[in-house]
Amino acid sequence: MKSNLVAPKSVSRLDYVDAAKGFALLCVMLGHTAGGGLVTYIDNMLLPVFWIAAGYTSRPDFSLSARFRSLIVPYFLMSVACLLFTAMFSPDVSMWRAVAGVFYSRFRLFADAANGCRLMVADNSVLWFLTSMFTAYCLFRLLLMVRIAWLRLMAGAAGVAVGLLFPLLPVLLPWSMDTAFFIAPLMLAGHELRRSDITVRHRWLTLAVCVAGYVICNRLSGPTNYSIRDMGAAYPASFGCAIFGGTATLVIFRMAACSHVNRAFAYVNAKALYIFGLQLLFIESGARLGVRFHLSEWQTVFFQMLLAVACGYVAGVIATRFIDALSSVRTRLRSGI
Repeated sequence: MKSNLVAPKSVSRLDYVDAAKGFALLCVMLGHTAGGGLVTYIDNMLLPVFWIAAGYTSRPDFSLSARFRSLIVPYFLMSVACLLFTAMFSPDVSMWRAVAGVFYSRFRLFADAANGCRLMVADNSVLWFLTSMFTAYCLFRLLLMVRIAWLRLMAGAAGVAVGLLFPLLPVLLPWSMDTAFFIAPLMLAGHELRRSDITVRHRWLTLAVCVAGYVICNRLSGPTNYSIRDMGAAYPASFGCAIFGGTATLVIFRMAACSHVNRAFAYVNAKALYIFGLQLLFIESGARLGVRFHLSEWQTVFFQMLLAVACGYVAGVIATRFIDALSSVRTRLRSGI
């Protein structure tokens, strides 16, 4: 998709958005290793980068069926891979509950940790993110149907307000239907950012306001865990962290457009779906190998990150070709009927 904004002509696919997502992806993965302390302070803005970027790059008439194919088909492919890995290396895990977790797509059934009824196993516990993206896209599409700008923003704010009611439910809803009321307004925020283009016309002011806003909200919100609908001690502050942090990240990477650093992060993002979804398999494998070869803690962390990115990228290439082959076969069958 060509950018019609003020940017270098060599930027053809909003590379700065890809770079921002690649950076956030690596930080999320680092947070799942012993090196997680390095990203503790920015943790509340990492996943929101993806949600804001999703709205930033979405056309108003985007196809939900295309989103289903790009998110849910890989979700089930990676779920099978994770379950096979679990069956091989963790035979004591309840597989029926793990299979139920794949279809319910939540880390556990109840919000209360004491009655958690854990569904997803360690290896596939990050895959909830893909189904949550799809349910959020569905709600985001409804928000975009509101044509009047100020009413659309009011509808987004209402969505955030509705999210305040879900903690009253003891059960976490399937496919993060409850969390969608937090995520979809962030997508709408990204969409409005693209329309207003303040990330270019007022980039320094936007960056200053967003950094200050994130610092304040981060002190108020506390840690978040979106997979179990834990938005921090102060829900509005958690939303503020998401808005300010995600926007600041996009502004920073847009200011560095076409740099070598951006290209490196964008390259990682090219197969982000599979690197993200399969990361725990390779992070766990890296930890096992680190113990076996007596690596230091930071050597192990480096090896885990390298293994997760490299193997996830290769898995992404293979999976993409497999899905394309299936699509080609289906097209041929249809044309032959």
